[in-house]
Amino acid sequence: MNNFSKFLLGLFLAALTVGGSAFRYAENAKAARAAGDIYGNKPDDNSYQRLTEGYNPDLCEGESPNPCRYTVTTEGASHVTAASYTVSELEAFANMSTPWVIRSTERGQYFGN
Repeated sequence: MNNFSKFLLGLFLAALTVGGSAFRYAENAKAARAAGDIYGNKPDDNSYQRLTEGYNPDLCEGESPNPCRYTVTTEGASHVTAASYTVSELEAFANMSTPWVIRSTERGQYFGN
């Protein structure tokens, strides 16, 4: 029984090590794909969603003082990874000494996904 307990403990520790490595790999992969991600201004004009398809400037329409999109920089890749942000959050990222996002010059709401 003692050998069996040691075996189970070793198996548990091995699984924990592999699981932790997989989690770190997933976090790094998530961050790596965030550089260049685009967040589009949704019709409520106060939230931005990460676009799942390419950005189409023809889908930026309407009157809005807010940028139609923000693009994640390399510096922001490991920080800007959520599915959505508010205008104030993205503006704070854009106004950093090393910006995490770049705002577009286009104004309006983005009617794409």
